[in-house]
Amino acid sequence: MSLKRAKQPRKSLVKKPSLSKPRRALERRGKQERRIRSPIDRKFLNFSENDFRAKFKSRGLADSLPYAVISTEGQLEALNARMFYLMGLPEELVLPAEPKDWENFWIFGNEEMAPVRLLQEGITRAFAGNNSSLVADAKLKSYRLLFKPLEEIVGKISGAKNCVIVFAELLRAGDLLQDSESRQSLFRSVAHEIRTSVMALEGMIQMAQGSDDPKPQLDRMQNAVKRLEKVVDRLADLRSSLGLTDSTLTKNAQKIKSRKFGGESK
Repeated sequence: MSLKRAKQPRKSLVKKPSLSKPRRALERRGKQERRIRSPIDRKFLNFSENDFRAKFKSRGLADSLPYAVISTEGQLEALNARMFYLMGLPEELVLPAEPKDWENFWIFGNEEMAPVRLLQEGITRAFAGNNSSLVADAKLKSYRLLFKPLEEIVGKISGAKNCVIVFAELLRAGDLLQDSESRQSLFRSVAHEIRTSVMALEGMIQMAQGSDDPKPQLDRMQNAVKRLEKVVDRLADLRSSLGLTDSTLTKNAQKIKSRKFGGESK
């Protein structure tokens, strides 16, 4: 008895048209955006990001500011795209997020309070009815954080009572000229970065002098110099935005960036 082989489906002789490079790039970007938007697009209390923006406008608030909704238990309930990128949250984050999953990404702090402590202070002030505006530093920039009970924005609806919404407003050079607290916060941040970098350099130099293989210390020294670069760039940007023409900071920044470690030419 002979067995008949099952017929294999004929392969199409017509090749599928290949996607052009721009088309492939768009498809990749679309997949990435869908992946990144997933925590942002989650509706909270049946409010989407656009619904929140409409509420902001109706109350005279800027609708383009980064914002996040946080419960009194520390859960991250909602946020917009600007805050998502500013904090550098992981794409796989699922909302609502427990404090242990997101608090380490909260970047706003100042010399008096560490980031998490500042967040707790802002939430406490919001419900106490005190001044809920705090000046904080993040990525060598100064922000004014405004904490408000969520009910003030969306009304007294179920689920909003125990939540706070926080807005992050970037302070420009003009604001720094008018706001002495912001100036002090900026200079404290710059002083802290310089002090930390210099102490790291001093420690690494001492270790390298007594080491047969100074490469690890040189790598750490390079990291400290990079921190100083950011400080100098920030000061140069501030000087430029204030309309000052002295290019000393810019020249010093170029000198720092041109230096090499590990025996290379300067």
